[in-house]
Amino acid sequence: MFFKRIEMHGFKSFAEPVIIEFDRGITCVVGPNGSGKSNISDAIRWVLGEQSPRLLRGGKMEDVIFAGTASRRSRGMAEVTLVIDNSSKFLPVDFSEVAITRRMYRSGESEYAINNNACRMRDIRELLADTGIGVDGYSLIGQGKISEIISNKKDSIREIFEETAGVVGYKTKKSEAERKLEATFSNMERVQDIILEIESRIGSLEDESKRAKEYLNLRDRYKELEVNITVKNIEDIEEKSLIFREDLSEIEGDIKSLTGEKEKAESETVRMKDDIQNMEADLDEKMLSLARLDEDLNSKAGENTIGRERLRAIENNRFRINRELLELREKLTAELDNISELAREQSHLQKKYEEDFSDFDRMEDEEAVGNEKIEQLEHELEKEKQDMFSLNNSRNILINERLGLENFAKVVEKDYRDVSGEQERQNSENIRRELKEANIDYEGAKAEIGRLRKEIDRQKEHLADFVRRYDEKQVEKRKIIVETEKLFTRKKTLEGLEEGYEGYNYGVKFVMNRNVGGIEDVVANLIDVPKGMEKAIETALGSSLQNIVCKDETVAKKSIRLLKEKKAGRVTFLPLTTVKGRDEFGDGRIENVEGFVGYGENTVKFDRKYEKVMSYLLGGTVIAETIDSAIKMQKISKKYRYITLEGDVVSGAGAMSGGAYKNKGNNVLERKKEINQLGCDIEKLSESLEKIDGYCADLRGKIETTETVLSEKKEELDRLNDVENRLRNQLESLEIKREIALKEDEKRSRNLADLRENRKKTADDIVEKNIEIEKIELKIDELEKGLEKRSEFLKALKEEHRAKIQQMVDMRIKANQVRNEISSIGNLVERNREIARDIEENLEDKEKQLENLRIDEEGIKEGIVSRNREVTSLTMRKNSLNHDINVEKSRVAERKKAYEKNLERREEVLNKLNQLAGRKYELDLRLAKFDTQLENLKNRIWDEFEISYQEAVELRDDDISISSAIKENREVKSKIKSLGDINIGAIKEYDEVKTRYEFLKEQRKDIQLSISQLEDIIGEMDDIIKERFKKSFDSIGEYFEEIFTEFFGGGSAKLEIDNIEDPMNSTIDITAQPPGKQLRNINLLSGGEKTMTAIALMFAVLKTKPTPCCILDEVEAALDDNNIHIFANYLKKFENIQFTLITHQKTTMEHADVMYGVTMPERGISKIFSLNMGDELPVG
Repeated sequence: MFFKRIEMHGFKSFAEPVIIEFDRGITCVVGPNGSGKSNISDAIRWVLGEQSPRLLRGGKMEDVIFAGTASRRSRGMAEVTLVIDNSSKFLPVDFSEVAITRRMYRSGESEYAINNNACRMRDIRELLADTGIGVDGYSLIGQGKISEIISNKKDSIREIFEETAGVVGYKTKKSEAERKLEATFSNMERVQDIILEIESRIGSLEDESKRAKEYLNLRDRYKELEVNITVKNIEDIEEKSLIFREDLSEIEGDIKSLTGEKEKAESETVRMKDDIQNMEADLDEKMLSLARLDEDLNSKAGENTIGRERLRAIENNRFRINRELLELREKLTAELDNISELAREQSHLQKKYEEDFSDFDRMEDEEAVGNEKIEQLEHELEKEKQDMFSLNNSRNILINERLGLENFAKVVEKDYRDVSGEQERQNSENIRRELKEANIDYEGAKAEIGRLRKEIDRQKEHLADFVRRYDEKQVEKRKIIVETEKLFTRKKTLEGLEEGYEGYNYGVKFVMNRNVGGIEDVVANLIDVPKGMEKAIETALGSSLQNIVCKDETVAKKSIRLLKEKKAGRVTFLPLTTVKGRDEFGDGRIENVEGFVGYGENTVKFDRKYEKVMSYLLGGTVIAETIDSAIKMQKISKKYRYITLEGDVVSGAGAMSGGAYKNKGNNVLERKKEINQLGCDIEKLSESLEKIDGYCADLRGKIETTETVLSEKKEELDRLNDVENRLRNQLESLEIKREIALKEDEKRSRNLADLRENRKKTADDIVEKNIEIEKIELKIDELEKGLEKRSEFLKALKEEHRAKIQQMVDMRIKANQVRNEISSIGNLVERNREIARDIEENLEDKEKQLENLRIDEEGIKEGIVSRNREVTSLTMRKNSLNHDINVEKSRVAERKKAYEKNLERREEVLNKLNQLAGRKYELDLRLAKFDTQLENLKNRIWDEFEISYQEAVELRDDDISISSAIKENREVKSKIKSLGDINIGAIKEYDEVKTRYEFLKEQRKDIQLSISQLEDIIGEMDDIIKERFKKSFDSIGEYFEEIFTEFFGGGSAKLEIDNIEDPMNSTIDITAQPPGKQLRNINLLSGGEKTMTAIALMFAVLKTKPTPCCILDEVEAALDDNNIHIFANYLKKFENIQFTLITHQKTTMEHADVMYGVTMPERGISKIFSLNMGDELPVG
């Protein structure tokens, strides 16, 4: 890998586009002071991600943009592209050439790209991590920075050593693990607090739950008894009522007969009266008709006048509706165009989603294969461990057998010598005594072994129980982690929408993403809305939520100009210096109305500097609980707009609006609410995880303690087994001795031959056992080596698998963001379609209105013609009616005389009916009383048990005795009363609290496990950092001493660290002794000696970890010609490193392969010219 070229435009003094091609050898950049040479190294540092203006020799980052001269205008942008040859695949990307680009605008915005693909600065830093060529690397030595390498700034030299050792990434991982560990400890404390709080409540809840269950059982028995008693009472009343109804039926028959006679008389009376009334009514009707005819004649004339006025109004309405139709059609066309544009954008995003995440299924398959492979390796590893355990047991058995044979061989050998040498006979009594003592010791050892085995079995049971509980908590923990990841992904997606101002109109997003100076934020982000007030405030502010608050009117005008230039839409700006709040505030009359919540600006929280803005937006708004309370307040004061908590609106004029939106996807306040809720849910799950980890850590402690005890018991058991074997061998030996002593005389000659044979056989057996032991030990060694290799391979495989899983999580998050964006656009399309449908419906309504106007117009015209005909007909009818009225008056007088005679006959029948009615009334009264009792009993069933009478009949139990039921019912009611106040909800609450209690205890175990895992990770990172740093430090020290000696022609130099076991917190010292001088501190050297020493250290770093490219800016400025020759000649030894030198020294220039000259022919403008040192210079 090497730098191919750098392209600069508008960077510092390079106003015009400049391209510098780098040679693979040594490239020198020369020129007079102030010509802009060092701007080239600044450009390389800047494009690689430098963020410090001071290190770029500036006051602020905008100083890198060409500032202009007396004759040239300044640039609005600086751009640098560094092209790197990656044909060796040194960088971890699949490109043979990598172009890194950085742009910066005067507005402060920055852009980064890799091969013209937009990226983040972090992506560039990660790409160049541990290559040595990043902004924090040791390959970029700026002007005057060579002396800092050996200065008293210990952090400077430490950064170089850490970069060389490649431990920066591990330090970052360790810091992240320590932050997670601190958070885990915090979660553990929270989980423990919750458990303690639950433990203080669960006992009382259990008692209340038991009492509530007993109450429910008694209540059900009371219902059964009371229903049966009430049903029996209803049936008794119904039987009595039936008897009375039979008596009533007889009386009603007599009344019916007399009623017939009465009705006949009355009918005749009524008929005659009706005739008279009809005749008088006809007469009145005819008189009335005569008057109506006169009215109708007058009315028709007036209606004709009104009809002509309506015709003129219809013509005006027709003109208005036609104009509205034209406007609606134009609006419909615009909405349809907008729908098409959104559909194209949605299609583009869908295509991009399919392209970017096409490999996602493959990665999931690879993850599954990786899991299977890891499980298979773990299974094989466990099997090999079992094999090794079996081999160790076999080896121990063989060693014990060999020990027994060796003891036996000693006995045989001794006996053989005694027998063969005819030594003095042993005393039989002494042997018997020794045998008895050995038996006592042997039995004691066996008893102790039995006790230990029981204790080991008990510890194994404890260990199995702890491991089982630990595994259960791990399963629960994994479930919580999966749920947490889902919620975290959802929260990140919503936060991504929030950060990208999704749901806001395009103009707002354009301004907010431009980072315009002086912009405060959108109104939605400047307020904190209390829970439950989201709908009310969103309705109150409406589109004002998307208003942008800015510093002053100058910022607003600048932003509006930018919107116009980019045609990015329209936005409302609220300058803090010009927006005025409402002067009037408060009305005591509405504040006393029930349901008054508060004035709009008082219900939200905001920074006091936005007080005028909030007064302007919400000063005329009052929040009410319900629409009824809003109406009450509107009637009192009409100067406010009243909004309910559900989002309904009552204006000061009395207009009302309300309802619900079909789609709440773009509700910004609801989205903020969901983000906060997700945060709370994640925090709760984290607390659960902390509790589980705490519980698991406690279990791990118990497991470790139990395993330690078990190990100690097993060691003691092994020791006792060895004692038992030794005692058993001793017993066997004593038995042999006793037998020899008893039969020595008669068997001496025969035992001598047996002893010879036993000695030989025992020796052969010992040799055999030794051979078998050696074979088993060889197998054990092979298994141990195989286990070590497999364990290392399995560890590496797991690391790789975890990295892939992390990559998949990142892809899931990005995929969710793209899917949400597609969904958001789909929602916009659907909303626009709804708007289009509404417009089409309005068009249809308007066309129907036109048709209705046409029909009305035709009807009015026909009415005018018809009424003219009716006037003629009415005049003729009036003349005929006058004649009929005179005839009708004479007929009415004759009919009144016959009516008076019929009234006398009807009076006689009425007297008889009154007597029967008295008796019927008494019976009706009794029956009504029965009906009232029945209704009361049935209502009582409904009021007390909420069941109908038919349902109560179905619950009737014929086996229940009413007298015993009444007695038992009184006892049940007494028991219910003795229970006192009952909390039915305690049953469910106890079950929920108990479930949560168990859940939290398991969560505590998982948190404890997490703490242990994080501590292991931190320890592992410390070990890796120490190992890598020590290795790199030793290598740099060796090269440093070698190069120093070569540079100075002798002398010595060394690196020292005060505590190599803690390299990250230790001090690194450099000492140097040039030839002929005493060893002294680096700060006592001359300027040239310091520079040569620093260059020697820099070259030692490059030899320890070579970097493909190195930029040196006037590092040899303090050297004389001789030392420059030494410096330049040593550069040639780095064949695989590309050097770019910025220098004033002619001696350095002599060693260059390619030379670039930097001049400033025009003040403030740098120019470049190049010279290949192998080319011939032109003559004359």
